[in-house]
Amino acid sequence: MKTNYLVSILMLGLLFINITNTTSFAQSAPKFGKIDEEEVKMTQYAKDPEASAVVLMDYGRATFKYSESSNFQIVFTGYKRIKILKKDAYDLANIKIPFCYINGNERERINDIKGFTYNMQNGVLEKSKLEKDAIFEEKKDGNWNYKKFAMPNVKEGSVIEYQYELVSDFLFNMPTWYFQGVHPVVHSEYVTEIPEYFNYVKNSQTYDPFTEHKTDEKNGSITFATKTRSEGNVTQTSVDYDKLEYRIKVDRWVMKDIPAFKNERFITSYGDCINKIEFQLASIQYPQQPLKSVMDSWEILVEKLLNNESYGGYLDKHSPIKDIVAAQIAGKTTAKEKMDAIYNYVKNNIR
Repeated sequence: MKTNYLVSILMLGLLFINITNTTSFAQSAPKFGKIDEEEVKMTQYAKDPEASAVVLMDYGRATFKYSESSNFQIVFTGYKRIKILKKDAYDLANIKIPFCYINGNERERINDIKGFTYNMQNGVLEKSKLEKDAIFEEKKDGNWNYKKFAMPNVKEGSVIEYQYELVSDFLFNMPTWYFQGVHPVVHSEYVTEIPEYFNYVKNSQTYDPFTEHKTDEKNGSITFATKTRSEGNVTQTSVDYDKLEYRIKVDRWVMKDIPAFKNERFITSYGDCINKIEFQLASIQYPQQPLKSVMDSWEILVEKLLNNESYGGYLDKHSPIKDIVAAQIAGKTTAKEKMDAIYNYVKNNIR
């Protein structure tokens, strides 16, 4: 009798343990701990002389991994290197990384935070390490937390760099990438590696053209094990390993020399005004399994919102408004009659 000891037939033992044919995209990843001394010596950013800071490198990479205990997860690696030019940019050395601590059985974790501050001291490059005891966790709200840390020995002229890994159980949304911010950016780059089983809708909100966008593929392999037990006087067990080949789609987006976003009065939707790319999971199809749609219809979305504690739950709480609404729609039978009654009440009673 053969029994699959890794996962059910649905998952077909999807254990990502061997990736082959690595693309050249990985070569673009920055090397942590190695910087150009000229960046530390720089006293002004030529393309924006008034800038108090400039982001020299902003790099993100999102991949997938699978384990028997946690199923599929997104692994996001973030790296940032910033030049501090003026004192009013010191706040950039105080880092806050948001993550969802727990939501049901799903959660996010932030691992492997590391950082350095670089200064020129008497013509010699000085390197200050971010110590582990300077990293702590802070409650934000609901299920959201922050990882917080302050880079050491920051002064005018410093270059700071930090790197971290975020492991997420939330497959629905891959991390959104922001190419632009309130300070100019020299180089911003995002790499995604998505197995063929996942179909994401990409929304590219770009007001400036990509310097580079390349799409490639590489091979991956799924290894799963089956255990065979022989019946008899002595029970013997043997394990057979099988391999399933799959393809991974690799995308690389690059923007260079991005101007600072100048926030203006009355702008309330900062995120809608800057260069970014975001993702939404549309469907999943595992080997020999039917297509599973993930992106909801409007009807399902409304139902989920009404069941959400922060939305529908709030509406369900007793308040004077509920009594007013009930009085206005009393005797009304159609949705349009109810809507007109509420509209007229608001128009006539609220200034």
